[in-house]
Amino acid sequence: MSLNAKIMELTEEIGATSLFANIGVGTSLLEKHTKIRVTVANEYVSRRAKAHKRLYPACNVIEGSITDEDVFNKVVAMHKAYQNQICFISCPCQDASSLNTSADKGKGERAALFKASLDFIEATMPDYITFENVPQWLGSRPEFALDILGDKTIGEYGVEALKHLGYNTTVGILSAADYGTAEDRKRAIILACKSQFGVWEFPKKHKFRPTVFDAIGAMKSLEAGEVDPNNKWHYGLPLSPHEVEFLKHTPVGCSAWDNIKKYQPITKKGAPAKALFSASYTRLDPAYPSTVIESGSGILSDVHSVHFGRPLSDGTYSDSRVLSIAEILKLIGADDDFLEPLDAPKTSEEDFDGLTWENGMLISRDEDFIREVLGEHICPKFMLNLVSTMPLPAPANDNSAPEEMAVDVEEETSEVEKEKTAE
Repeated sequence: MSLNAKIMELTEEIGATSLFANIGVGTSLLEKHTKIRVTVANEYVSRRAKAHKRLYPACNVIEGSITDEDVFNKVVAMHKAYQNQICFISCPCQDASSLNTSADKGKGERAALFKASLDFIEATMPDYITFENVPQWLGSRPEFALDILGDKTIGEYGVEALKHLGYNTTVGILSAADYGTAEDRKRAIILACKSQFGVWEFPKKHKFRPTVFDAIGAMKSLEAGEVDPNNKWHYGLPLSPHEVEFLKHTPVGCSAWDNIKKYQPITKKGAPAKALFSASYTRLDPAYPSTVIESGSGILSDVHSVHFGRPLSDGTYSDSRVLSIAEILKLIGADDDFLEPLDAPKTSEEDFDGLTWENGMLISRDEDFIREVLGEHICPKFMLNLVSTMPLPAPANDNSAPEEMAVDVEEETSEVEKEKTAE
């Protein structure tokens, strides 16, 4: 896999704690390409926690909500025991996401998890901190957290709290597409470090943005119900005959809603289909980075979950299906084999329960699980770039100002980029 990312050079390992760790998608490249080691992780959802442990056997995974006092104390104690210097924080985004149209949005305790995270920082005082969330998170004021926030937004409250604890902060909205990833996943980012280290700056954006075609254009073309015999994660989920028909008549990068009426989405009863978002039933545009990969990527009506397709000689289009898991891994910048450790039987009561396959595809329970955890990812190459500019303290015998970590740029230019450079 082409990293297309800056790689930090450290002489010694640095320990990290990951809060709301999911299954560790975002940190998956750190141990391979840096000396950062996630030794402590906390995850509320049991199956995710067990999957994280399977994927990272050396990591101490503490299951449960950080709002639970016992869980909080265990994570704090483990963080201190390993003398971890970094804390990665990615609070659940549902209470700030524009895709959440629920009437209960912002009304549950999940909306105040930013405060539990800040409490953890105060209790452990790590040298470096990253907050990652949807762009709307910085300016949100969820109803459940108003007593905490007062007249501030989450972003204002968090930055003020960090500064009060002695951290310098850098705040902004960045896209993973500017850092070697074929997904235009915009995220609110807060980088914080202890003031004596200087300022943790955002990394410089890359010159080129990888496209959907760069990432998955060479993969085997599949229709709904087909399986790639050479890649078990690459298969087309089955669709109804009508769904296949209207997708066949949906051009590259276009929406089925724009088709003539005969080839527009309908329900099983023949009535016009309904969707919460106009971007539903829309093919990706291969000439650009993908739109955000969501947890519902296995659902045809999800936003931009449909393969871009290729024009055929009969006037229709190929690949009338949602993206495969293998394609999602490439688009978000994870290793092709990242999920492989999960595909093994359970060995104990504490172990992940494994995955089940039927007719070359995951059963629906496991399909939904994999797509859900991948949909709530942090892009791994994006994370590599963020940590590349962490400022190190000056050596003990050096009175000069702190310097950024040394980096070695490893960029493998795509064929498209080479052509542009030649021009």
